[in-house]
Amino acid sequence: MHGLDYFCRINKITLTELCNHLGIKKSAPTGWKNGSRNFPKKYKLEIARLFQIPDEKLFLLEEKEIGELERAEIELIFNQACLNNAIEQGSSLVIPTFELNIKIIKRHIEMYNLLEKVKTNLRGSMINFASDDFDEKLNDIKSLIDKWK
Repeated sequence: MHGLDYFCRINKITLTELCNHLGIKKSAPTGWKNGSRNFPKKYKLEIARLFQIPDEKLFLLEEKEIGELERAEIELIFNQACLNNAIEQGSSLVIPTFELNIKIIKRHIEMYNLLEKVKTNLRGSMINFASDDFDEKLNDIKSLIDKWK
């Protein structure tokens, strides 16, 4: 799934509704997603404002195929936005729910990052099983796994 689609999905807004909000043709996001049209900064920033996406995470809007890590990052952004909105509106009953969601999602992100490190170490080690540092890399992987337990 494309990053823009997931942002819309999690925020319960259709692409048509997003286009209406932005005042653009319904075909524009299709062009952005398949790369046939540039994604204008003006619209990226407006979408970022709408979904409360931090500047350093704007790249997620253009990810053609998001994985578990990117999904978790988008869910974190969504829950942080919901928490901010609940605080602004004084909805104290839902605040603990969003805080718990954020804590859980951050742990998922840590797990996905750890798995990426393991994969990277494994890929590097598998190139040459006879290399002198194979055992060292394997021990590094075991250490990462032990830290997670």
